[in-house]
Amino acid sequence: MKSKAAKWILGIVVLLLAGMGYAWYLWNKPARDAADEKGIAITAAALFEQYAANQQSADSLYLDKTLQVQGEIVKTGTNQQGQFNVELKTNQSNGTIFCTLKKQEALHVGSTVSLKGICKGYRDQMLFFDVVLVDCYLVP
Repeated sequence: MKSKAAKWILGIVVLLLAGMGYAWYLWNKPARDAADEKGIAITAAALFEQYAANQQSADSLYLDKTLQVQGEIVKTGTNQQGQFNVELKTNQSNGTIFCTLKKQEALHVGSTVSLKGICKGYRDQMLFFDVVLVDCYLVP
């Protein structure tokens, strides 16, 4: 009986240690960086049209993937965390591609840029709609 109980206790200890090791690995895993990944090339207008037509289908293609989006800047600014962001023009008057950049760049409204970032999907804000990209970099 004692050896059977000892085996159970040993098994539980091994599982606890394995779980703690995996948790430590996840906690210390480096953050994902779009600069190190190859992006799916698409225009701002085409990306928005796909999301507006069918969000589930577009999510299956683009959600949490690195995209390289080209478009015209219609607005620049900073968010509440002080991060620089730009909005790219689409063919819809009530929708943009909203991009949060990793570092501030000298970008101007009206210029055409190519940005690489991670797609976080479609954001519906009453009358306005955005496709959101985070951790973006300017592609030269």
